[in-house]
Amino acid sequence: MKSIVNLFYQEIINFVLPPICLSCERLLKNGSKYLCKNCEDSIIRIDNSIGITLSQLNRDDPVSKVYSLFLFKEDTPIQTLIHELKYGQLRGIGKYYGKILGDELLKKSNAEYIIPVPLHISKKRERGYNQSDFICDGISDALNIQTLKKCLRRTRFTQTQTKLSREERKQNVSGAFELREKYKNTIHKKNIIIVDDVITTGSTILECAKVLKNAGCGEITVCSLALAE
Repeated sequence: MKSIVNLFYQEIINFVLPPICLSCERLLKNGSKYLCKNCEDSIIRIDNSIGITLSQLNRDDPVSKVYSLFLFKEDTPIQTLIHELKYGQLRGIGKYYGKILGDELLKKSNAEYIIPVPLHISKKRERGYNQSDFICDGISDALNIQTLKKCLRRTRFTQTQTKLSREERKQNVSGAFELREKYKNTIHKKNIIIVDDVITTGSTILECAKVLKNAGCGEITVCSLALAE
């Protein structure tokens, strides 16, 4: 009964405020969500049949596999999606596309826990949430495994990575994360998925992976909605 009521109210909302594409602002049709079919189809999907090769991150250990949904390009619908997820309070984007990513991992992942890349407490307070938490929610729904949202902590504020070189990014996040003591036994010898919204050089997510690996976790897979060229 409750779902019928919710559906009724959603129909009213859609009538008064019809949903539009976040990128081109056309009306959404045929069940499209966030993006119209044209904008969705314009985004380059990444073939996750075998996972992204580690050479794309220019690293070896501690990551075993990398999976991402889309190729990130500036001034395209994927940039709009990521921006609205991070700054536009549209947290549902994370869960929606996280579920799609999780569905792709169903037969590929042997993970036992999911861990988001944490924000510094000051940035989380300013934004109100960590966008990676919601991507984790979607993956968790698909894989039916627990997300440890407070497992990792960002120990110091770091400047934005956007304008930094690969080496500067690595130095910027070096030593910026730690594992909370109470999770050491939980993750010991467990296979882990680490999640971020966008992987660029991989410096941030690999620094998180290093912390977990040093604490004795098992195989590490990293996932994101988008992978920068």
